Amino acid sequence: MARTPMAPQQRRTGVPAELQPPDDAAIRAALTERIRLRFRGRTRVSVIEELGLREGRARVDLAVVTDTLHGYEIKSDRDNRRRLRRQALIYGTVCDRMTLVAGQRAARWATRQAPDWWEIIEAVPRPAGRPRLRQVRRGRINRDRNPRALIELLWRVETLRLLLEHDIERGVVSKPRAVMWDRAIDSLPTETIVSAVMAALHDRDYRRNWGGTRRIDLDAERKSNLGPPRKR
Repeated sequence: MARTPMAPQQRRTGVPAELQPPDDAAIRAALTERIRLRFRGRTRVSVIEELGLREGRARVDLAVVTDTLHGYEIKSDRDNRRRLRRQALIYGTVCDRMTLVAGQRAARWATRQAPDWWEIIEAVPRPAGRPRLRQVRRGRINRDRNPRALIELLWRVETLRLLLEHDIERGVVSKPRAVMWDRAIDSLPTETIVSAVMAALHDRDYRRNWGGTRRIDLDAERKSNLGPPRKR
């Protein structure tokens, strides 16, 4: 009896193709669906893809904005682990919470490298469909967020609006935004800055931005996941 030829990936690894480690796109799709289900019915939730932090020095794969900022970093088993330490330092200055969603092999080394306040979720391959996401470590609130790093998320026009609202714009209106950020930090309580940043992330038009940042419409994601309507 003739043998069924193996797929290229199966010949290389001995693992059936349908059980190969999920790639970035498969993990991202499963994570987006998980977020959609978790926040279903919530009205003030924004999901932002490729959000730049610290003036673009790092980009978090997905950011969920409510009245806090929860970052999600995706690592497939093919990703380079060297970037994680540098990324973690930057994410830790801005995000209230972080979740690493990784392939099974990546999750093992990430458990040793990721800060202990990060949640870790493992993406387990399945014979059909998207990978199953399984929590392997619980996360907690980040207590070391830096207000100066957080306010760098504001665009110049957003920063100016904040200064005008609190009547602290004198002498810095024509200055670079870094000077405006410093004025806000020196003049306003951290809670006011946090509130302004979260409001800006919710309200801005990401279609004007460059670098791949975009807002994910969870309702549209739900409709695309359902596929075309069935014929009756």
